[in-house]
Formats: sequence, structure tokens, C-alpha cells
Amino acid sequence: MTRMTKLFALACGLGGLLVLSACDITEMNEDPNQSTEPTTGYILTDAEINFADAYWSGFNNGRFGLLYAQYWTQNTYTSEDRYQYRPGVVDGYWSSLYLNLNNLKEIKRLVRANPSSFESAENQIAVANIMQVYLFQVATDIWGDVPYTEALEGAANRSPAYTPQAEIYPALLDSLTAAQAQIDVSGTVPGDIVFNGNAAKWKMFANSLKMRVAMRMADRLPDVAATAINEAIAAGPMMSVGDAATISFLSAQPYSNPYYENLVLDGRDDWAVTQNLVTILQEKDDPRLPIYAAPTPASAPTSSPAYVGLRYGLSETDAPGASASTYSRPGAAVQQASSPALLMLYDEVLFIKAEAAARGFIGGDANSFFRDAVRASMNYWGASGNVDSYVSSLPAVTAANFRQEIGVQKWLALYMQGIQGWSEFRRLDFTGVFVDPAGGKADQFEGRFPVRMVYPQQEGSLNEASLEAAVARQGADTQGTLLWWDVSKIGA
Repeated sequence: MTRMTKLFALACGLGGLLVLSACDITEMNEDPNQSTEPTTGYILTDAEINFADAYWSGFNNGRFGLLYAQYWTQNTYTSEDRYQYRPGVVDGYWSSLYLNLNNLKEIKRLVRANPSSFESAENQIAVANIMQVYLFQVATDIWGDVPYTEALEGAANRSPAYTPQAEIYPALLDSLTAAQAQIDVSGTVPGDIVFNGNAAKWKMFANSLKMRVAMRMADRLPDVAATAINEAIAAGPMMSVGDAATISFLSAQPYSNPYYENLVLDGRDDWAVTQNLVTILQEKDDPRLPIYAAPTPASAPTSSPAYVGLRYGLSETDAPGASASTYSRPGAAVQQASSPALLMLYDEVLFIKAEAAARGFIGGDANSFFRDAVRASMNYWGASGNVDSYVSSLPAVTAANFRQEIGVQKWLALYMQGIQGWSEFRRLDFTGVFVDPAGGKADQFEGRFPVRMVYPQQEGSLNEASLEAAVARQGADTQGTLLWWDVSKIGA
């Protein structure tokens, strides 16, 4: 991600959704001696890099998703761990998501305007649609009702209505069904850096993402969810650890992992793994512990490295600061320059199959799917040692306990995927993992844990009527208002 691109995204984002619709990545560097219609392969590469930055950045994932999922906590500036966000940060996340959605729309416009000029035109349109579904799901899982049906219309609609989440979710399923059917697996995807142009893997990803979307809505529309999951399985989701959807960063600047940049370029040391994450890994003798977490600096030079998580959500007065040597930072595997952004891993497909079997949505043995899912997570992360004994000791999954047993293991497997880990906690309501901030909630709302994010302030200025209509329909604009798919508030 170039600094110029980041600045351009910020400039577009400051104007909010309405201005975002007018921002065009093709206008950044126009050469009068070249065509103003760029090759879509280059734009797709840029869109995927921007996608990775929006979803995986130090702010959007590190200071939001990973904190709300309680994988990480901050060691100095802890207000966000205690659920108090600066308005500008929320505005920035909203803007970055919609900027990327608009960029993907631009790719589709260019291809459709002259399809004969582009290699594998239909595949490029399908991939752009899949990425849009991914980002729209992220947006609606953060805020609930968001601009969807009327989004990205630019000057044609400067006050887009917010679509109810109950309508967004079925529409996402339809989009994925169409996109995976559109993909020609004998063709390629020029410019793609997720699967290096492999169209067959994009088809698998679309079907896997369809399973994620369907299971997220299973408590509201179980019949629709069951049908969609069966369709996705029949069409072919991910089949192995090697099918993982990731975006690779490079060792060289300015395209390195943002958490590496935080440590090396910025000279910061902001994050620690949480005490609750480390404790549950230790209690279960989980071989992923030395991968997810680094030894404490004080113990690292010794032959007996110690792993000590930091209490989640300390007050800034009690937070130990970056110089402390007595707690564990995130593991090297996730903070190297080339550590990838994780979009979806194979183990999630297996966890969904396990839950679907426990719910009676599909045939098959829920316990086998469950154990295969945990093993797939171990394999992806390169865990070694007691993998077999760990998997064999897992409890049996039943229709009565799947929320707890699958929930905890799926949360562990979703490490680094902050929004997904938080969403699964809200949906499954498993216990024994999440804790109240040690310093108390800095933002007050009903319930113990946040179940959504407040809307950005910029929307109140630029799209007030639509925002107010959404709040009147959905409920108070607080972090305690349940989303449509979230049928119960844990710890309320």
C-alpha cells in the first residue's frame, strides 16, 4: 500500500459516503500519452491491496476488530479496549469500506463498457462482486442497517437509504450464487493477488463465503440458511488448507504487513495478547500458543519461555506501557513483514459444516467435521507437538452444546480475524472466554459487551434523514443495540 494511495483514500473518505461515490482510482495518475481507460488487472491488484489495508490495518483490525474479539489488548492507550472510540476513527473505517466498494464498482464499469478488451472479463466482474459481498457483510456486521441497495450511486443519489440487515443478508446470498456461477474455471483472473489468478479457487471462495453468510443468519432464517449451505457444498467450497483466501504482503516497503510497520517503521509496541486468550490456550495445552503469542521479553532469552497475557481493557493509569517485559506480545508469525491478511481459512468451512450437521441442516457427523476443523486450524498455523491428542480429547458436539463447544474452538481458530471472531461471539453466545474490561467500560451502553458499533458522525451531517430512519427502525444508535441476526445479548 503506497503512502500516496493511503492519502488518496483518506481524502476521499473525509467527505463521507456521498463524496466517495465520486472518487475514482483511475484519476490518480493520468498520462496524456496513454489511454485513460486502465487495464482492469492493474486496478484489481490495487483494489485488493486497498481491500487488505481497509480490513487488516492497524486501526481497523488492530484497534477495533482484534480488541472487540478480545484477542489483543493495548498496553498504553486503552480507551478503545474499553469501548470508547474517537469519532474520526469510526468515520475512517466507514469511509475506507465504502471507498473500496466504490473501487470495485469501477472495475465492473470498465469491464462492462468494453468486455472484448479485457481478458476473462466475466471472471473479473465475478471477483469484484465477491469482494463487494465480503465488504458489505463486514459493514452490516459492524453497524447493522447500512446503505446497500442505494449505495454507490454517486451524484444520482446523494442521500442513499439504509437497507435493513434482514434484506441485506438474503441479497448477499443471491450475489454469491450468481458470482460463483459466472466464474469460468478454465479462465484466469488477471491482476489477482489473492489466488494468483486461479479462477477455480475464487469459485471455492465464493461458495465458502456463502456458507459464512448463511450460517450468520441461521437463527433468524434457518430454512434459508440450510438451503444456502447445501447449495454451497454442492457447488464446491474450499477443500483443503491450501485453498485459504489470504492477501500476501511483501517484505519490502511500502507493501509490508501493517503490524510489522507499527513495530519497525513507526517504532511502536502497542499490542499484547490478552490474558483470557493465553489462559484458555494454556488450560487446553493448545499447541498454537507459541504461534499466537510471543514469549515475554524477560523470558525469551532463556530455555524456558513464559507466555503471560495482559489483562484486557486496563485503564490507561494501570496499563504497563510498551516497555514492560512481563507480558506477551503477538507472535512473530502475525507480525512479520510478509505475514498475510486472512480473509477466510479452510477450517471455517469445516466449523460451519459441523454446526450445520448439529443443527440438522446437512447430513454427516458433526463430531468428525468439528475435529477436522480444529486439525485444519493447527495445520494452517504450523502447530506441532500434541495435535493428535488435543484433537482426540475434544468433547462431543451435540444439538444441545454446539454453541459452546464449536464457539470456543472457532473463536480460537479465527485468531487475527477480528470482526469474524467478534461476530461469532455475538452470534453463538459462548461463555468462559470474554471478560469485562479491567478498567471498566468507558462508553456506557446496555449489556456487558458491545454488539455493534455506533454510526459515524459524518453520516449525521451528510445523510441525516436516512440515518435517522435507520435508527428509528433498528433501535438506539448505541453499542448495545442488537443486530437483526443476533437474537440474544450475552451477559445482559
